[in-house]
Amino acid sequence: MKKFVFTLGTTAILSAGFVGAASASTSGTYEVQKGDTLWKIAQNHNVSVDELKDANNLTSTLIYPNQTLNLSSIKEIVHTVKRGDTLWSIGQHYGVTVEEIKEWNGLTSDLVFPGEQFKIKTAQAAQSQTASAPVAKAAPQAQQSQTAQAQQEQAAQEQTQKEQEQAQAAQAQVAQEQAQKEQEQAQAAQAQAAQEQAQKEQEQAQAAQAQAAQEQAQKEQEQAQAAQAQAAQEQAQKEQEQAQVAAQAQAAQEQAQKEQEQAQAAAQAQAAQEQAQKEQEQAQAAAQAQAAQEQAQKEQEQAQAAAQAQAAQEQAQKEQEQAQAAAQAQAAQEQAQKEQEQAQAAAQAQAAQEQAQKEQEQAQAAAQAQAAQEQAQKEQEQAQAAAQAQAAQEQAQKEQEQAQAAAQAQAAQEQAQKEQEQAQAAAQAQAAQEQAQKEQEQAQAAAQAQAAQEQAQKEQEQAQAAAQAQAAQEQAQKEQEQAQAAAQAQAAQEQAQKEQAAQQQQQAAQQQQQQSQQQASGKSMTVEATAYTANCAGCSGTTATGVNLKSNPNQRVIAVDPSVIPLGSKVYVEGYGQAVAADTGGAIKGNRIDVFVSSDSAAQDWGRRSVKITVID
Repeated sequence: MKKFVFTLGTTAILSAGFVGAASASTSGTYEVQKGDTLWKIAQNHNVSVDELKDANNLTSTLIYPNQTLNLSSIKEIVHTVKRGDTLWSIGQHYGVTVEEIKEWNGLTSDLVFPGEQFKIKTAQAAQSQTASAPVAKAAPQAQQSQTAQAQQEQAAQEQTQKEQEQAQAAQAQVAQEQAQKEQEQAQAAQAQAAQEQAQKEQEQAQAAQAQAAQEQAQKEQEQAQAAQAQAAQEQAQKEQEQAQVAAQAQAAQEQAQKEQEQAQAAAQAQAAQEQAQKEQEQAQAAAQAQAAQEQAQKEQEQAQAAAQAQAAQEQAQKEQEQAQAAAQAQAAQEQAQKEQEQAQAAAQAQAAQEQAQKEQEQAQAAAQAQAAQEQAQKEQEQAQAAAQAQAAQEQAQKEQEQAQAAAQAQAAQEQAQKEQEQAQAAAQAQAAQEQAQKEQEQAQAAAQAQAAQEQAQKEQEQAQAAAQAQAAQEQAQKEQEQAQAAAQAQAAQEQAQKEQAAQQQQQAAQQQQQQSQQQASGKSMTVEATAYTANCAGCSGTTATGVNLKSNPNQRVIAVDPSVIPLGSKVYVEGYGQAVAADTGGAIKGNRIDVFVSSDSAAQDWGRRSVKITVID
């Protein structure tokens, strides 16, 4: 713990001060001591003046002894530099300056690199911030109230000391202001030098960053190419897997189509079998109905035949009975006639013997004969009546039997018709049931066929999608192969161009060597050389020997004086190469030549120069 005993230098400070007061800095706070400045406090606590002002809501750098300053609200943050960060952008993000960041982290330049970590100190906007300011501002008033009585008691004794201390305080204040002014000037100079140094280092850093960015871009490009190659390989593998899936889908579709065809064939076979079975059942039902009808008709015919036979039998029996009755009646009549004849014979005999008696007897016989005759007639009539009654009875019985037979035949016919109708109804019901079952089976078959068709259509759509995916994959593979082929062709073309350039360079070197060798054996001279084009004013584009320079812009041709260099000669021109003396010119006389170039700019670049030439042949 540090103890400070101080005497304030002015009346205003004296009224708020105290003698022998002890103070100690607590965690997160600092009590202002005599001679302290914000700059000194900031340096001792490794913070900035602005941070102290922001943390304590101060509007100026003026502070008072015993004033409590809040340091806990100054928070330190560690920032990791990312790609693209600069000290300025970091400062803008946290609301601090570049110089503060450099000061906190001991930096001498503005150059930063990704991955570096910097300490950033910020003032927290806490409620303690607003509370600390009133404490700082209200400190003199509280001290004034506490020391007012002590001031009054010691005022007389300390008057001399007060004046001395006031003078010392005034001198200290002047010295402090002077030191602060010099310090500010030194800081300004340091800041200027630091700014220039920072600008220089920033330029160097920018160059280094550009170099690093270029290297990073190249590295990223190589990584991107490797990633593209990897992606292409994965894409190819993915497309291959998709192709396999598509092939499997195609096989599944063909299998499904085959199964659908088999199902359709099975359904058709099943339907044909059911149709045949139905027709067989219908034929059986029809045959049964026909048999039942024939059976009923047969039974009806049998019943009719039986009835007719019964009727015939009864008729024969009746006729037999009638014949018997007629025979009995005839026999009775004959018996009666025989008896009558016998009676007549007996009467005639008795009459002969006994005329009187005969007559009596005849009368009696006649009466008896009459009675016998009447009796015979009566018996005959009774026999006839009995025969007639018997015949009527038999006729009635026969009619009754015929009626019964007819009724039975009618009942049998009605029964047979009823059974036939029932058989027909049963056959119709069976047919309706079979028709309903057939329709149900057809509906089920149609539903199954519809489901199979939808399934097949779905599988077909899936197969089409797979085929499209396969086509897209093949198209992508084709495009990839085309791209690879194009890249290979491009690489081959570049390689061919490179080889061609190398070959041309080799040929040029060989030609240069040959020309150098030929120069050693040819005629050499120094001439003045100018340049011309095929489109110059007054030029036709065709040389004196007939060479069309417009059609051959790369032709090595020079214009010469034929008396010095014969036309058609091969001439090596220094700086131009081997050429043919194939043209003349009005101004080309003596040791002067004109070299042909393809453009005005090349002619201007050539200008007028003295060159060494060698006539090869």
